[in-house]
Amino acid sequence: AKATLRNDVEEWIASRSSLEQSRIYLEPSITYNSYWEARGFGASTDLTGSSELNLASRLVPRDWVMENKEAAKSILRDLVLNTNGVVVTSYLLGGAIADVPENATAINPAMRKAIWSVHTYDYDRLDDSYSQMLRDVVTNDISGACYNHASYKEPDWVTSFWGDNAQRLEELARIYDPQKRLNCWHCIGFVDPKKEFSMPSANPSILPSMSPSSLPMRHPSVGPSLLASEEPTVVKPVDDSSSSSNSFYWARTSFPPLIISVVVSFGIF
Repeated sequence: AKATLRNDVEEWIASRSSLEQSRIYLEPSITYNSYWEARGFGASTDLTGSSELNLASRLVPRDWVMENKEAAKSILRDLVLNTNGVVVTSYLLGGAIADVPENATAINPAMRKAIWSVHTYDYDRLDDSYSQMLRDVVTNDISGACYNHASYKEPDWVTSFWGDNAQRLEELARIYDPQKRLNCWHCIGFVDPKKEFSMPSANPSILPSMSPSSLPMRHPSVGPSLLASEEPTVVKPVDDSSSSSNSFYWARTSFPPLIISVVVSFGIF
């Protein structure tokens, strides 16, 4: 990797202005025998989901980059220099990923054509303007979002997350989960039980909101290092044995403090 990519990246960083260099961090090269070893043999793991981290992602197609090199350079440069957010650890894609048929699995077919998965973080939880910069350039008709790093308030989330696979997945969900027992935020077939799905209960007032946007905002404008660590909390409605449709719950978790690193590569150019 050092010979094929890192040397070129280091040379490119050294050629940039001091302002640009201050916004770029290239992580040291560390080799592990396995991902399990890299995560400390189980010593650390990731909590899932947060209503307070304004994280989003975009899958950037290789063909689009090759056909629009200046636009690709421009949007990456704008993201690096913009002070409303930051590009957090992103992924280089391609290789064997592209060998799998687009409809073979549930993931967005755009994943098979992407060269990058770019992850953006807006410092202000209520302001999506930083992530929207990338959405406006790499639109849903070109690609989509990486579901593993999805924004909880992604516009047109069905298309963005699932692409052309959405209709087939929704049909399967209607067959195997007609009562929405596996309902979760922006999953296939998602419905908000407060608004769209009848849920008879002995005490409906205890049902939590399924919308992260309605949760209290404890950090209205924060950088990643200021987020507090928190153990997951689960709120469950009263069980109504007479109705199996009453098996919804909302689990809200927060990520521990993050150390954000930015890796920007223009090696393809």
